[in-house]
Amino acid sequence: MNARDILFYGNRTLLASLERVPPNERNSPGVVGWWSAREAMAHLAIFEAGLVQILESFLGGPFPELLSNMDSTKNDELVAQKKDLTFDELFAEYNASVARVMELIEKISPEKLREVGAIPWYGNEYSLDDFLVYTFYGHKREHAARFEAFGDRLQEGK
Repeated sequence: MNARDILFYGNRTLLASLERVPPNERNSPGVVGWWSAREAMAHLAIFEAGLVQILESFLGGPFPELLSNMDSTKNDELVAQKKDLTFDELFAEYNASVARVMELIEKISPEKLREVGAIPWYGNEYSLDDFLVYTFYGHKREHAARFEAFGDRLQEGK
């Protein structure tokens, strides 16, 4: 597997799907449950910042503090902490983290990325590669589908 490609294409798919949500609809609820595109972007920015911490930990940094916040029970709470930020500000946060992720992934060897047991907090039978596919690529694809569906509903309503 090529981790860089997985991260690149997951992000590319997400960005393309965002084009389906017009700027004047980014605060309208219903993209993901009651969340608007703005809340969804807050959630994605939080997750991407968490990935930065995870990758930094593989390069000698501390254990990722955001990791414990990356389960679904805390989503609404964490998103609420970003209530004063605009979609554009959240999108900038997300993009800054994506850029950092892409820098960091180049510094982790392919052997380390595929090392089974390197992420015991996720499961001893998994590698960082597995985690990136299941948790980040899959997560972005899921949200991309939600942005697409929201855009479809907007088109149908016209």
